[in-house]
Amino acid sequence: MSKALNVAFRASQAFNQNTTSSLAISAAGEFNGTEAQSQVTLQEAATYSNLIARVTANTLSGSATLRFRVNGANGNQVVTITTGLTGQFFDDVNTDICSIGQTVNMQLIAAAGGTSITLSSKGCSRNQTGKYVSTFACGQSSNYSSASTKNFVRIGGSAFLSATESPSASFRTKVAGTLRYLTVVVFTNGRSTATTCGIRKNAADGNILLSIAAGATGTFTDNINTDSVAVDDTLGRYVLGGGGAGNFNANQRTEFHTTGAVQAVSSNALVYSTGGSTLYEPIFGSPEAYGTEEHTKARITEACTATIAELHISANATITNTVLTLRKNGASTGLTVTVAGGGTGWFENTASVALAPGDDINWMIVTGGSGAMTIEHYGLRMNEIPSAGFHPKMIAGDVGASVPFRFGESPDQVFLRGTALAPSTGGTNAPPSPWFWKNRRRSR
Repeated sequence: MSKALNVAFRASQAFNQNTTSSLAISAAGEFNGTEAQSQVTLQEAATYSNLIARVTANTLSGSATLRFRVNGANGNQVVTITTGLTGQFFDDVNTDICSIGQTVNMQLIAAAGGTSITLSSKGCSRNQTGKYVSTFACGQSSNYSSASTKNFVRIGGSAFLSATESPSASFRTKVAGTLRYLTVVVFTNGRSTATTCGIRKNAADGNILLSIAAGATGTFTDNINTDSVAVDDTLGRYVLGGGGAGNFNANQRTEFHTTGAVQAVSSNALVYSTGGSTLYEPIFGSPEAYGTEEHTKARITEACTATIAELHISANATITNTVLTLRKNGASTGLTVTVAGGGTGWFENTASVALAPGDDINWMIVTGGSGAMTIEHYGLRMNEIPSAGFHPKMIAGDVGASVPFRFGESPDQVFLRGTALAPSTGGTNAPPSPWFWKNRRRSR
Protein backbone atom coordinates (compact mmCIF):
# COMPACT_ATOMS: atom_id res chain seq x y z
CA MET A 1 0.00 0.00 0.00
CA SER A 2 1.24 3.52 -0.78
CA LYS A 3 0.50 6.61 1.24
CA ALA A 4 0.53 10.27 0.32
CA LEU A 5 -0.53 12.75 2.93
CA ASN A 6 -2.71 15.63 1.81
CA VAL A 7 -2.14 18.41 4.29
CA ALA A 8 -3.24 21.99 4.12
CA PHE A 9 -0.47 24.33 5.27
CA ARG A 10 -1.40 27.94 5.90
CA ALA A 11 0.49 30.56 7.84
CA SER A 12 -2.19 32.07 10.05
CA GLN A 13 -5.67 30.61 9.84
CA ALA A 14 -7.45 31.59 13.06
CA PHE A 15 -10.68 30.03 14.30
CA ASN A 16 -12.72 31.92 16.87
CA GLN A 17 -13.92 30.42 20.12
CA ASN A 18 -17.29 28.61 20.16
CA THR A 19 -17.30 27.86 16.42
CA THR A 20 -17.54 24.78 14.20
CA SER A 21 -15.66 25.01 10.90
CA SER A 22 -15.66 22.70 7.89
CA LEU A 23 -12.28 22.24 6.20
CA ALA A 24 -11.20 20.74 2.91
CA ILE A 25 -8.57 18.01 3.13
CA SER A 26 -6.73 19.78 0.32
CA ALA A 27 -6.84 23.36 -1.02
CA ALA A 28 -5.19 24.78 2.11
CA GLY A 29 -7.97 23.44 4.31
CA GLU A 30 -9.93 26.54 3.53
CA PHE A 31 -12.66 27.37 6.01
CA ASN A 32 -15.86 27.09 3.98
CA GLY A 33 -19.31 28.35 4.93
CA THR A 34 -20.98 24.98 4.40
CA GLU A 35 -19.71 21.44 4.81
CA ALA A 36 -20.74 20.61 1.24
CA GLN A 37 -18.23 23.18 -0.06
CA SER A 38 -15.37 21.51 1.81
CA GLN A 39 -16.15 17.91 0.86
CA VAL A 40 -14.10 15.84 -1.60
CA THR A 41 -15.97 13.09 -3.47
CA LEU A 42 -13.71 10.05 -3.87
CA GLN A 43 -13.10 8.77 -7.38
CA GLU A 44 -11.12 5.78 -6.06
CA ALA A 45 -11.34 3.81 -2.82
CA ALA A 46 -8.80 4.89 -0.20
CA THR A 47 -7.90 4.52 3.45
CA TYR A 48 -7.25 7.69 5.44
CA SER A 49 -5.11 7.83 8.56
CA ASN A 50 -2.77 10.03 10.62
CA LEU A 51 -5.07 13.00 11.16
CA ILE A 52 -2.86 15.90 12.14
CA ALA A 53 -3.05 19.50 13.34
CA ARG A 54 -0.22 21.96 13.96
CA VAL A 55 -1.18 24.81 16.29
CA THR A 56 0.86 28.02 16.32
CA ALA A 57 -1.31 30.07 18.71
CA ASN A 58 -4.00 29.06 21.20
CA THR A 59 -5.89 31.39 23.52
CA LEU A 60 -8.96 29.20 23.96
CA SER A 61 -10.03 28.54 27.53
CA GLY A 62 -11.18 25.03 26.54
CA SER A 63 -9.96 22.27 24.23
CA ALA A 64 -10.39 22.14 20.44
CA THR A 65 -11.22 19.04 18.41
CA LEU A 66 -10.27 18.20 14.83
CA ARG A 67 -12.27 15.35 13.28
CA PHE A 68 -12.27 13.39 10.05
CA ARG A 69 -15.71 13.34 8.42
CA VAL A 70 -17.24 10.79 6.03
CA ASN A 71 -20.52 11.56 4.24
CA GLY A 72 -21.22 14.39 6.68
CA ALA A 73 -20.80 12.26 9.82
CA ASN A 74 -17.91 11.78 12.25
CA GLY A 75 -15.31 9.24 11.14
CA ASN A 76 -12.95 7.30 13.38
CA GLN A 77 -10.06 9.75 13.45
CA VAL A 78 -10.03 12.50 16.05
CA VAL A 79 -7.42 14.89 17.44
CA THR A 80 -7.90 16.73 20.73
CA ILE A 81 -5.93 19.95 21.24
CA THR A 82 -5.49 20.65 24.93
CA THR A 83 -6.44 24.03 26.39
CA GLY A 84 -3.89 26.72 25.64
CA LEU A 85 -1.23 24.42 24.15
CA THR A 86 0.55 24.77 20.82
CA GLY A 87 2.57 22.33 18.72
CA GLN A 88 1.60 19.31 16.66
CA PHE A 89 -1.22 16.97 17.66
CA PHE A 90 -2.17 13.81 15.81
CA ASP A 91 -4.08 10.55 15.77
CA ASP A 92 -1.74 7.85 14.51
CA VAL A 93 -3.96 4.94 15.60
CA ASN A 94 -7.38 5.25 13.97
CA THR A 95 -8.17 4.89 10.26
CA ASP A 96 -11.14 5.51 7.97
CA ILE A 97 -11.70 3.08 5.08
CA CYS A 98 -13.61 4.94 2.36
CA SER A 99 -15.28 3.83 -0.86
CA ILE A 100 -15.78 5.37 -4.29
CA GLY A 101 -18.46 8.04 -4.16
CA GLN A 102 -18.14 8.84 -0.46
CA THR A 103 -17.35 12.41 0.61
CA VAL A 104 -14.56 13.29 3.02
CA ASN A 105 -13.51 16.46 4.82
CA MET A 106 -12.37 17.72 8.20
CA GLN A 107 -14.17 19.60 10.96
CA LEU A 108 -12.67 21.81 13.66
CA ILE A 109 -14.66 22.52 16.83
CA ALA A 110 -13.26 25.35 18.97
CA ALA A 111 -14.48 25.38 22.58
CA ALA A 112 -16.38 28.30 24.06
CA GLY A 113 -14.28 30.75 26.03
CA GLY A 114 -11.06 32.59 25.38
CA THR A 115 -10.37 34.11 21.96
CA SER A 116 -9.21 31.82 19.15
CA ILE A 117 -6.91 29.04 17.96
CA THR A 118 -4.55 29.34 14.96
CA LEU A 119 -3.54 26.36 12.81
CA SER A 120 -0.74 26.40 10.25
CA SER A 121 -1.38 22.85 9.01
CA LYS A 122 -4.09 20.22 9.20
CA GLY A 123 -4.75 17.11 7.18
CA CYS A 124 -4.29 13.36 6.93
CA SER A 125 -2.66 10.67 4.81
CA ARG A 126 -4.34 8.90 1.94
CA ASN A 127 -3.40 5.28 1.32
CA GLN A 128 -3.78 3.36 -1.93
CA THR A 129 -2.19 0.17 -3.15
CA GLY A 130 0.72 0.43 -5.57
CA LYS A 131 0.93 4.20 -6.07
CA TYR A 132 1.26 7.57 -4.46
CA VAL A 133 -1.76 9.85 -4.84
CA SER A 134 -0.86 13.45 -4.04
CA THR A 135 -3.15 16.43 -4.36
CA PHE A 136 -2.06 19.63 -6.09
CA ALA A 137 -4.44 22.35 -4.95
CA CYS A 138 -4.77 26.10 -4.97
CA GLY A 139 -4.90 27.48 -1.48
CA GLN A 140 -7.56 30.13 -1.97
CA SER A 141 -10.53 30.54 -4.24
CA SER A 142 -9.77 32.36 -7.47
CA ASN A 143 -12.13 35.07 -8.76
CA TYR A 144 -12.73 35.25 -12.49
CA SER A 145 -14.82 38.04 -14.03
CA SER A 146 -13.41 38.56 -17.53
CA ALA A 147 -15.40 38.22 -20.74
CA SER A 148 -14.17 35.63 -23.26
CA THR A 149 -10.65 35.71 -21.79
CA LYS A 150 -8.46 32.80 -20.69
CA ASN A 151 -6.92 33.29 -17.25
CA PHE A 152 -4.18 31.13 -15.75
CA VAL A 153 -3.99 29.49 -12.33
CA ARG A 154 -1.18 27.71 -10.41
CA ILE A 155 -1.19 23.93 -10.19
CA GLY A 156 -0.62 24.22 -6.42
CA GLY A 157 0.27 26.61 -3.63
CA SER A 158 -1.27 30.02 -3.07
CA ALA A 159 -4.07 31.08 -5.40
CA PHE A 160 -3.13 33.02 -8.51
CA LEU A 161 -5.15 34.30 -11.46
CA SER A 162 -3.66 36.16 -14.41
CA ALA A 163 -4.59 37.01 -17.98
CA THR A 164 -1.03 36.16 -19.04
CA GLU A 165 0.71 32.82 -18.56
CA SER A 166 3.55 34.21 -16.46
CA PRO A 167 6.08 32.04 -14.58
CA SER A 168 3.78 32.25 -11.57
CA ALA A 169 1.33 29.94 -13.32
CA SER A 170 3.80 27.24 -14.43
CA PHE A 171 5.52 24.81 -12.08
CA ARG A 172 8.30 22.56 -13.44
CA THR A 173 8.02 19.01 -12.14
CA LYS A 174 10.96 16.65 -11.58
CA VAL A 175 8.74 13.57 -11.22
CA ALA A 176 6.86 11.74 -13.99
CA GLY A 177 3.28 10.64 -13.43
CA THR A 178 -0.34 11.16 -14.43
CA LEU A 179 -2.70 14.00 -13.59
CA ARG A 180 -6.28 12.87 -12.91
CA TYR A 181 -9.58 14.07 -11.52
CA LEU A 182 -9.56 17.83 -11.90
CA THR A 183 -12.12 19.00 -9.34
CA VAL A 184 -13.56 22.51 -9.23
CA VAL A 185 -15.60 23.68 -6.25
CA VAL A 186 -17.69 26.66 -7.38
CA PHE A 187 -18.79 28.98 -4.58
CA THR A 188 -20.41 31.73 -6.64
CA ASN A 189 -21.23 31.86 -10.35
CA GLY A 190 -22.71 34.95 -11.92
CA ARG A 191 -21.71 34.00 -15.45
CA SER A 192 -24.36 34.12 -18.18
CA THR A 193 -22.50 31.51 -20.26
CA ALA A 194 -20.52 28.33 -19.51
CA THR A 195 -17.08 28.52 -17.91
CA THR A 196 -14.32 26.06 -18.84
CA CYS A 197 -11.60 24.98 -16.39
CA GLY A 198 -8.69 22.79 -17.47
CA ILE A 199 -5.05 21.74 -17.19
CA ARG A 200 -2.11 23.47 -18.89
CA LYS A 201 1.00 21.47 -19.76
CA ASN A 202 4.05 23.04 -21.39
CA ALA A 203 2.11 26.23 -22.21
CA ALA A 204 -0.67 24.36 -24.05
CA ASP A 205 -4.11 23.09 -23.04
CA GLY A 206 -4.08 19.54 -21.70
CA ASN A 207 -6.69 16.83 -22.04
CA ILE A 208 -8.39 17.43 -18.70
CA LEU A 209 -11.21 19.96 -18.70
CA LEU A 210 -14.59 20.79 -17.20
CA SER A 211 -17.41 22.85 -18.67
CA ILE A 212 -19.49 24.46 -15.91
CA ALA A 213 -22.90 25.77 -16.93
CA ALA A 214 -23.97 29.39 -16.44
CA GLY A 215 -24.98 30.01 -12.83
CA ALA A 216 -24.06 26.49 -11.65
CA THR A 217 -22.43 26.06 -8.24
CA GLY A 218 -21.21 23.03 -6.32
CA THR A 219 -18.49 20.43 -6.99
CA PHE A 220 -17.55 19.30 -10.52
CA THR A 221 -15.00 16.61 -11.47
CA ASP A 222 -13.52 15.35 -14.74
CA ASN A 223 -13.19 11.62 -14.01
CA ILE A 224 -12.57 10.63 -17.64
CA ASN A 225 -9.64 12.58 -19.08
CA THR A 226 -6.01 12.35 -17.93
CA ASP A 227 -2.70 14.05 -18.72
CA SER A 228 0.60 12.19 -18.71
CA VAL A 229 3.48 14.14 -17.16
CA ALA A 230 7.18 13.78 -17.92
CA VAL A 231 10.17 15.12 -16.00
CA ASP A 232 10.65 18.86 -16.70
CA ASP A 233 7.08 19.38 -17.93
CA THR A 234 5.54 22.65 -16.73
CA LEU A 235 2.09 22.42 -15.18
CA GLY A 236 -0.71 24.85 -14.46
CA ARG A 237 -4.46 25.39 -14.86
CA TYR A 238 -6.72 27.76 -16.77
CA VAL A 239 -10.18 29.32 -16.54
CA LEU A 240 -12.00 30.43 -19.69
CA GLY A 241 -15.37 32.18 -19.60
CA GLY A 242 -17.77 33.12 -22.38
CA GLY A 243 -19.45 36.48 -22.83
CA GLY A 244 -20.50 38.65 -19.91
CA ALA A 245 -18.64 39.77 -16.84
CA GLY A 246 -20.29 37.98 -13.92
CA ASN A 247 -18.08 36.71 -11.08
CA PHE A 248 -16.90 33.09 -10.99
CA ASN A 249 -15.36 32.10 -7.66
CA ALA A 250 -13.90 28.61 -7.22
CA ASN A 251 -11.18 26.39 -5.79
CA GLN A 252 -9.40 23.85 -7.99
CA ARG A 253 -7.49 20.68 -7.15
CA THR A 254 -5.96 17.82 -9.15
CA GLU A 255 -4.60 14.40 -8.19
CA PHE A 256 -1.06 13.46 -9.25
CA HIS A 257 -0.51 9.68 -9.45
CA THR A 258 3.16 8.60 -9.32
CA THR A 259 5.39 5.63 -8.55
CA GLY A 260 8.87 5.59 -7.04
CA ALA A 261 9.07 9.29 -6.13
CA VAL A 262 7.01 12.28 -5.03
CA GLN A 263 7.18 15.91 -6.18
CA ALA A 264 6.91 18.55 -3.46
CA VAL A 265 5.46 21.88 -4.61
CA SER A 266 5.63 25.25 -2.84
CA SER A 267 4.41 28.26 -4.85
CA ASN A 268 3.40 31.84 -4.07
CA ALA A 269 5.26 34.57 -6.05
CA LEU A 270 6.64 35.88 -2.77
CA VAL A 271 8.61 39.13 -2.79
CA TYR A 272 11.64 39.10 -0.48
CA SER A 273 12.12 42.82 -0.03
CA THR A 274 15.12 42.90 2.33
CA GLY A 275 18.45 41.75 0.95
CA GLY A 276 20.70 39.64 3.15
CA SER A 277 17.81 38.09 5.10
CA THR A 278 17.70 34.52 6.44
CA LEU A 279 14.20 33.08 6.26
CA TYR A 280 12.54 29.65 6.36
CA GLU A 281 9.95 28.03 4.13
CA PRO A 282 7.94 24.78 4.14
CA ILE A 283 8.72 22.00 1.70
CA PHE A 284 5.05 21.93 0.64
CA GLY A 285 2.38 24.63 0.26
CA SER A 286 2.95 28.31 -0.12
CA PRO A 287 6.08 30.19 1.10
CA GLU A 288 5.44 33.07 3.48
CA ALA A 289 8.93 34.26 4.56
CA TYR A 290 8.95 32.78 8.04
CA GLY A 291 11.42 34.07 10.59
CA THR A 292 10.76 31.06 12.86
CA GLU A 293 12.11 27.77 11.53
CA GLU A 294 10.00 25.50 13.75
CA HIS A 295 6.78 26.55 11.98
CA THR A 296 8.03 25.18 8.64
CA LYS A 297 9.40 21.74 9.56
CA ALA A 298 8.14 18.38 8.35
CA ARG A 299 9.18 15.10 9.98
CA ILE A 300 10.47 12.01 8.20
CA THR A 301 9.71 8.71 9.87
CA GLU A 302 11.02 6.23 7.30
CA ALA A 303 14.23 6.33 5.28
CA CYS A 304 14.16 8.12 1.90
CA THR A 305 16.37 10.29 -0.28
CA ALA A 306 15.79 13.99 -0.94
CA THR A 307 17.15 15.15 -4.27
CA ILE A 308 16.74 17.67 -7.09
CA ALA A 309 16.10 20.89 -5.22
CA GLU A 310 14.92 23.71 -7.49
CA LEU A 311 13.53 27.22 -7.39
CA HIS A 312 12.26 29.77 -9.87
CA ILE A 313 13.06 33.48 -9.60
CA SER A 314 11.10 35.91 -11.76
CA ALA A 315 12.63 39.21 -10.59
CA ASN A 316 15.97 39.83 -8.92
CA ALA A 317 17.63 43.10 -7.96
CA THR A 318 20.14 41.56 -5.56
CA ILE A 319 23.86 42.09 -6.12
CA THR A 320 25.22 39.03 -4.29
CA ASN A 321 24.37 35.33 -4.23
CA THR A 322 21.07 33.93 -2.96
CA VAL A 323 21.31 30.43 -1.47
CA LEU A 324 18.49 27.92 -0.96
CA THR A 325 19.36 25.07 1.43
CA LEU A 326 17.55 21.96 2.53
CA ARG A 327 17.64 21.86 6.32
CA LYS A 328 17.68 18.65 8.34
CA ASN A 329 17.15 18.72 12.09
CA GLY A 330 17.86 22.46 12.20
CA ALA A 331 21.19 22.14 10.36
CA SER A 332 22.11 22.83 6.74
CA THR A 333 22.63 19.90 4.35
CA GLY A 334 24.69 19.66 1.19
CA LEU A 335 21.59 20.03 -0.99
CA THR A 336 21.80 23.70 -1.91
CA VAL A 337 20.93 25.90 -4.89
CA THR A 338 23.01 29.03 -5.45
CA VAL A 339 21.80 31.90 -7.63
CA ALA A 340 24.12 34.74 -8.58
CA GLY A 341 23.04 38.30 -7.93
CA GLY A 342 20.48 39.41 -10.50
CA GLY A 343 19.86 35.86 -11.77
CA THR A 344 16.37 34.86 -12.93
CA GLY A 345 14.76 31.67 -14.22
CA TRP A 346 14.92 28.05 -12.99
CA PHE A 347 17.87 26.88 -10.90
CA GLU A 348 18.47 23.39 -9.51
CA ASN A 349 20.91 21.06 -7.77
CA THR A 350 20.80 17.29 -8.20
CA ALA A 351 22.73 16.39 -5.04
CA SER A 352 21.14 13.85 -2.68
CA VAL A 353 20.56 13.85 1.06
CA ALA A 354 19.74 10.69 2.99
CA LEU A 355 16.86 11.14 5.38
CA ALA A 356 16.31 8.83 8.34
CA PRO A 357 13.34 8.28 10.65
CA GLY A 358 12.86 11.23 12.98
CA ASP A 359 14.57 13.79 10.73
CA ASP A 360 12.87 17.20 10.40
CA ILE A 361 13.20 18.98 7.04
CA ASN A 362 12.44 22.44 5.65
CA TRP A 363 13.95 25.14 3.42
CA MET A 364 16.27 27.96 4.44
CA ILE A 365 16.65 30.89 2.03
CA VAL A 366 19.44 33.44 2.45
CA THR A 367 18.74 36.29 0.06
CA GLY A 368 21.41 38.28 -1.75
CA GLY A 369 22.21 41.77 -0.51
CA SER A 370 20.94 45.23 -1.45
CA GLY A 371 17.80 44.44 -3.41
CA ALA A 372 14.42 42.72 -3.60
CA MET A 373 13.69 39.46 -5.38
CA THR A 374 10.59 37.43 -6.26
CA ILE A 375 10.63 33.66 -5.92
CA GLU A 376 7.72 31.95 -7.65
CA HIS A 377 8.29 28.27 -6.85
CA TYR A 378 10.27 25.85 -4.72
CA GLY A 379 10.47 22.16 -5.63
CA LEU A 380 11.96 18.98 -4.18
CA ARG A 381 11.99 15.43 -5.51
CA MET A 382 11.94 12.67 -2.88
CA ASN A 383 12.85 9.14 -3.92
CA GLU A 384 11.75 5.93 -2.27
CA ILE A 385 14.38 3.49 -1.07
CA PRO A 386 13.18 0.18 -2.57
CA SER A 387 14.17 -1.91 0.43
CA ALA A 388 12.31 0.34 2.83
CA GLY A 389 9.58 1.91 0.68
CA PHE A 390 8.80 5.60 0.70
CA HIS A 391 5.30 6.91 1.08
CA PRO A 392 5.24 10.62 1.80
CA LYS A 393 2.63 13.07 2.68
CA MET A 394 2.03 15.79 0.15
CA ILE A 395 0.85 19.18 1.06
CA ALA A 396 -0.69 21.50 -1.34
CA GLY A 397 -2.22 24.66 -0.24
CA ASP A 398 -1.49 28.01 1.30
CA VAL A 399 1.26 27.95 3.81
CA GLY A 400 0.68 26.79 5.03
CA ALA A 401 -0.36 23.23 1.98
CA SER A 402 -0.50 22.74 0.99
CA VAL A 403 1.84 22.35 2.35
CA PRO A 404 1.52 19.03 0.94
CA PHE A 405 4.21 15.88 3.82
CA ARG A 406 3.16 12.38 4.81
CA PHE A 407 2.90 9.10 6.44
CA GLY A 408 2.88 5.33 6.52
CA GLU A 409 2.10 2.77 9.16
CA SER A 410 4.22 -0.28 8.25
CA PRO A 411 8.01 -0.63 7.84
CA ASP A 412 7.71 -0.14 4.07
CA GLN A 413 5.86 3.15 4.41
CA VAL A 414 6.93 6.63 5.31
CA PHE A 415 5.54 9.46 7.36
CA LEU A 416 6.33 13.10 6.83
CA ARG A 417 5.07 15.06 9.77
CA GLY A 418 5.32 18.65 10.86
CA THR A 419 7.41 19.22 13.95
CA ALA A 420 5.95 17.43 16.96
CA LEU A 421 5.77 19.42 20.18
CA ALA A 422 5.08 17.82 23.52
CA PRO A 423 1.46 18.40 24.61
CA SER A 424 2.56 18.36 28.22
CA THR A 425 4.96 21.29 27.85
CA GLY A 426 4.37 22.91 24.48
CA GLY A 427 8.12 22.62 23.91
CA THR A 428 10.10 20.98 21.14
CA ASN A 429 11.10 17.35 21.66
CA ALA A 430 14.28 15.76 20.42
CA PRO A 431 13.53 13.41 17.52
CA PRO A 432 11.94 10.25 18.96
CA SER A 433 13.01 6.81 17.91
CA PRO A 434 11.36 5.08 14.91
CA TRP A 435 9.74 2.68 17.37
CA PHE A 436 8.06 5.64 19.08
CA TRP A 437 6.35 6.87 15.92
CA LYS A 438 5.22 3.41 14.86
CA ASN A 439 3.90 2.20 18.19
CA ARG A 440 3.00 5.02 20.52
CA ARG A 441 -0.52 6.35 20.73
CA ARG A 442 -0.45 9.90 21.93
CA SER A 443 -2.59 10.49 24.99
CA ARG A 444 -4.69 13.62 25.10
